[in-house]
Amino acid sequence: MRHYENHSISSHFAITTLKSASRMGLDIGALLHDSNLDGELIGNPKFRLTPNQFGTLSRLTWERGDDEFMGCCERPAKYGTFSLFAREAVRTQNLRDVYQHLCRFYRLVNDGIALNLEVSDYQATLEMKFSKPGLDPDYLLRDFLMLLWHRFPSWLIGRRINLFEVHMIGPRPSHGDEYRLMFPCPVSYNESANRLIFEIEALDAPIIQNLETLREHLRSAPLQWFTRQEYLPVYTRRVRDFLATIETGEIDMERVADELNITVRTLRRKLESEGTRFQEIKDELRHDNAVHLLNQSSMSVQEIAQRLGFSETAAFTRSFKKWTGQTPRAFRSGTK
Repeated sequence: MRHYENHSISSHFAITTLKSASRMGLDIGALLHDSNLDGELIGNPKFRLTPNQFGTLSRLTWERGDDEFMGCCERPAKYGTFSLFAREAVRTQNLRDVYQHLCRFYRLVNDGIALNLEVSDYQATLEMKFSKPGLDPDYLLRDFLMLLWHRFPSWLIGRRINLFEVHMIGPRPSHGDEYRLMFPCPVSYNESANRLIFEIEALDAPIIQNLETLREHLRSAPLQWFTRQEYLPVYTRRVRDFLATIETGEIDMERVADELNITVRTLRRKLESEGTRFQEIKDELRHDNAVHLLNQSSMSVQEIAQRLGFSETAAFTRSFKKWTGQTPRAFRSGTK
């Protein structure tokens, strides 16, 4: 099962970042130069950036504009605001505490954004509204914060939070195809608020990071929020890394244990202690690869099923619908 990652980012996000930087009066030429970007290439809608290029551009825009909201909100968020939030978040007990702290923190420091956590019997919802959404006409800030509120908390608990659905205000934007790489779930539009709807079980997940790992994490921010996150515990990561090198999805736990020079019983116990199972790791990797192949290749659904090691297309379709709530064909066409 070959491992596919999203190694590039649409030029849309660079263009809108530069538009915001221009509104803030920043030197666009210097931003392009220091981010190793060519202005002419940026104007090509088919051009895609490396995560490093876009991460550098975003960080420099924050620093030089002294605004982590990039001029897209009623009030600026001074550079260092997120770091202040993160240093307190890493001291909390579980994910529920993190999201509650997030809502309180930004309510205190910036009234241009309102966050609220709602919990039902079946799911949790983080809702976000802007006091003046018109200041973010290209949805730059909305897209960035929605990504951040999912990926940073996932890093804190050491695993990806399973999203059920994402809600967006406004119509589907021209760059809507990118959301299928950013958010591995259905996305709906013209909603009354921006929302991340996710598994309620994650709220009880303990925080596994600390101030030392946070310092390293923030040192490379925001690059790691635009790439595959390396937050996995030791054995979970080792299993995933090995599975990523295998061409077929039909591989059993015995072979992996042998590769890691441990017994199956020991591997199962190690994974359980890290809060996961072999099949979960395998399914998550299959899910990621399926999203990539459906989004960025002309392979048929049958060919993708074979590539991922499914014995038949119907089995792949059932699994994909379980992961995302959509069939592969509906996902590829952008319908629900």
